[in-house]
Amino acid sequence: MKHVLFAEFPDEATVQEALRDLADEGVRESRVHVDLRYPQAPGTVDNEEERPLNQTDTRSGMLLGLVLAAVVGSAMGWLVVGPLGLFQVDLWTGMITGFLLGLAIGLIGGVISGAMNPNRQLDTMEHRAEQRGGVVATVEVEGAREQESVERVFHAHGATVERRTV
Repeated sequence: MKHVLFAEFPDEATVQEALRDLADEGVRESRVHVDLRYPQAPGTVDNEEERPLNQTDTRSGMLLGLVLAAVVGSAMGWLVVGPLGLFQVDLWTGMITGFLLGLAIGLIGGVISGAMNPNRQLDTMEHRAEQRGGVVATVEVEGAREQESVERVFHAHGATVERRTV
């Protein structure tokens, strides 16, 4: 399972020092992917730029889309076969059909919508880094052991670290 850490560092030199120290902690370079963002002045972080999926709200967008569309689909199924009487099928059949169609549409719409929005944790860190002149690192690691090692090193270098499972 992949794990993602968002870390806010005070400056670029501290980030580079922390990344060098990862090898001393036993973290293999092949099991870690680091993406650095350098917001230098207020307004320089562009939320419209394309981001890797691990930096977006794809998962929460998908869940929200599934739930909302399933509820609306069920209601539409009830409406179409119940009060409107457009189809001569059982009420439960109409509601289940609407529910399933809603799930399919909600999944697609939710993933697309979530992938267009930056992760909320990351977005908050980037805005803080903008104000303080810091650097934000997104680190994707392969396992829990590597995640703990990366966190330990980053904390030792004064970073604020938040985690997320992908």
